[in-house]
Amino acid sequence: MSSSVLSAGLIQAFLELTLYGVYFVIFSTVFYLFWHGPGLTKRPRVFVFLALVVQFLAITAHWINTMYGTYLPFVKIGGGAEAEQFYRTLGRPALKTHILLTEMTNTLTDCLVIHRLYVIWGYKLSIVAFPLLLLVVQVVGGIGSICGIFTQTQANFHAWSFGWVTANLVASLVISGYSTGMMSFKILNLGKMVRKSALPMSGRHRLTSILVIMSESAALQTAINLALLLALQLTAALEPNFVLKGIQAVVLGMSTVLIHARIGFGWTEETSRASTITATNPSAIHFTVDIERTRDVEEAAEETELGPYRVRKQ
Repeated sequence: MSSSVLSAGLIQAFLELTLYGVYFVIFSTVFYLFWHGPGLTKRPRVFVFLALVVQFLAITAHWINTMYGTYLPFVKIGGGAEAEQFYRTLGRPALKTHILLTEMTNTLTDCLVIHRLYVIWGYKLSIVAFPLLLLVVQVVGGIGSICGIFTQTQANFHAWSFGWVTANLVASLVISGYSTGMMSFKILNLGKMVRKSALPMSGRHRLTSILVIMSESAALQTAINLALLLALQLTAALEPNFVLKGIQAVVLGMSTVLIHARIGFGWTEETSRASTITATNPSAIHFTVDIERTRDVEEAAEETELGPYRVRKQ
């Protein structure tokens, strides 16, 4: 028998171990900044904080399951044909857990993206109606693929789950693309308000930073889902799908925590800057040329709930 399946198992375990290390460091930083940052008790941030914690627990459980699933064939079984057969056994508990935790992480990631869109657009349900409908499709597709793990055999699983997995991945891709586009549109409009106001360049730079951060996060999420979709469409081979599906959860987790890490560091920077200004000149008051327009811009920026990346009076 070919050892390509065993090689794929080792590659997937190594990649997930490496990526999980990076993810764990970023998440620990985000957790600290959230816990010690300003305004944690606000409703949107409480939801995000709890969702990030649940996502972390799911990804950590996935990583532990991968390490256990690698230990069994290579250490306990001892490799060889029997170990390869282990990887090709669809109904093994480790694989079932693997898929369950991945789909859970995928759904949480899309929920956080939709919530971000909902908050930035001022809690307008009409804006998130379309991605919420897609979220239903994504969840149904995920449930369909999970059912296949429990009911199908290795021989017919790819053909049976093809439609379910395709629907799941396409829905996630459209959610990411639509949400990122709508958030970018809102921020660009806010940027026009800033340019028309008397606000300094720092306010414009903050809005640009938001746009860049969201684009980076969406690119990472889109890359892993698109790679999975292409692998599914182009080949029925186990190896590429196994490796990509194995690292999907941790990559999605990284795409989520990276944006909050950047924002969290902004909280720290702004808090330190404010403390320094207060300490050196506590009575200092700065005015803008157009107070009413500045207030309008601030109120619009406040709706985004994006921490320090909001327009402030100078």
